[in-house]
Formats: sequence, structure tokens, C-alpha cells
Amino acid sequence: MHVVFIINGAKKKLKTLPDYIRQSVSSSHTCTFHFTQQPGHAISLANAAAANAQLIVAVGGDGSLNECVEGVMQFSTFHPLAELPKIALLPEGSGNDFARNFGWPKSVNNFLQRLANNKYVKVDVGAIEYGTHETDYFINAASAGLGPQVVRLVGKMPFGWNGNIKFGLAAIGALLSYKKKEARVQGGGQIFNEKILAVVCANGKYFGSGIGIAPEAELSDGLLNITLIGNLGLWQYLRYLPALKRCEKIMHPQVHYFTTNELKVEMQGGFEKDGELGKNAPARVYCIPSKLELLL
Repeated sequence: MHVVFIINGAKKKLKTLPDYIRQSVSSSHTCTFHFTQQPGHAISLANAAAANAQLIVAVGGDGSLNECVEGVMQFSTFHPLAELPKIALLPEGSGNDFARNFGWPKSVNNFLQRLANNKYVKVDVGAIEYGTHETDYFINAASAGLGPQVVRLVGKMPFGWNGNIKFGLAAIGALLSYKKKEARVQGGGQIFNEKILAVVCANGKYFGSGIGIAPEAELSDGLLNITLIGNLGLWQYLRYLPALKRCEKIMHPQVHYFTTNELKVEMQGGFEKDGELGKNAPARVYCIPSKLELLL
């Protein structure tokens, strides 16, 4: 199997990873290693690798995985009949929300054991089609409203800080500064016309470094789990934070949960997807069922 590792080059401790993996993997695997040089670089690396790799491994956090998925999906757009490479994640990020869906630790040896087990599952991919007809992709969660503001604030914090600290402080800062916007959200037989704090389109259960925003989400059910949050503020967020960390549903009249395979969002502002900034609404968010095979 030809395995391409795309490694977050900003993490200096990963410089020696290729040597360790070469010494540890089966001789049946041919491994190639690429280090990213700037944000967005993993997209082009994954796009190029998709032509001949059988497995692409994102080494980093949710953003690294998102860029690899973007690259593979872009390749698929231009080569619709091509067999796509399988994907994998070696968690080395600060939030690691996608890895939480499976309980994967930040451990190279755990990843190598998973690679040796050679078990895969088909997972859905989310797509955001903007009014400009451009499309972004996500594998874990995308959101509009408060989420992009949180991502911007996280990006301004020191690189080495703990993910829970960064996302926790950013969430509080965003709640203090964000002004709720009028929105029209339509999907799953639901229509909302009101000011909202956030709308989250979840494929996985967690986002924001351990916030269980979609407790019933499944990665392979062909549906997006929507969590729409209306007129809630900082104190309500802090009150419900323990339940969110336990991945429990919030019972509040301003919090709505439903599922759909397509959602239309009209509001001012942009999206974030898997912790990376996207483009501006309006947009159609939809699910592409069983699009990629993921290493378990």
C-alpha cells in the first residue's frame, strides 16, 4: 500500500516522525512524507497525492484533516470516475475533535496499531455550496454565526497553548463581542426566521475542543445533525457548559436539534468548517453519503 503522510510543518516535534514510522511499519507499506509550509498547503499536497496514493494520512489536528479532505474532494470533482484514496488521522492537534468520535489518543503507536489492523469505515462528507458557486468541504462540523468569530480569536492566541484553554477563552470573548444576526435557516422540514447565535451542521459529535454540540450525530448515516442556537448569552453558555462537555442535549426553548441532508442558510457573515474559516453566506450545506473510507 502506498501511504502518503501529510504532516503539519508548524509542529517542530514531528520532524523526526518519518524516521520512526519507516522503522515501525510493515514492509508492505511504501511511505511518502510531506511537511506543510503554510496554511492551506495540505490541500494542494493531498490533491496531488490523490492520483496515486492508496491512503492519505493527515498528521495534525482538525484543520490538517480538513485540508486533506478538501484536497481529495477537489481531486474527485475533476476526476469523478477515479478511485479515491482512503484517509486517516494521526491526531496531533490542539482540539482533536474529530478524533474524539473514536476515542483516538495523541499516540503514534496507537495509530501504527490501527494501520496494522487495516480496518476501514465509509464516512459522509459535508459540503458548503456558497452563492458564488464555490464549494468547501468538511468531515466533522461546520457552523455560521458565533463559530467563525471563535476561530478568529483562537488564531490570535499563542500557538503552543492548550486547546481547551484557547477555545474556552475564545468562546467567552466571542460571546461578549458577537452581535446576533437575523437569519433564515431552512431544512429538515424546519424554517427559522429570527436572530440566532449559531447554526451548527454536524457530521461528528464534537467541536470547539470537546463541546458535544451534536450528541446524536453519526458519521455514516447520510445526514447532518443541525443544532440551532437562538437568543442565548454568556451566562447561559457557562450554565450549560458542563452538559455540553458531557455531550448531552440542552433542554432550552432557544436550542433546536434536527436532522437533514440539506440546509439553506441566509444571514450576514461567514462559515467555519472543521475549525478553518470558510466563505460568506448565503449557502447550501449538504451531506455526501459514504464518500470517503476512513482508517479506524
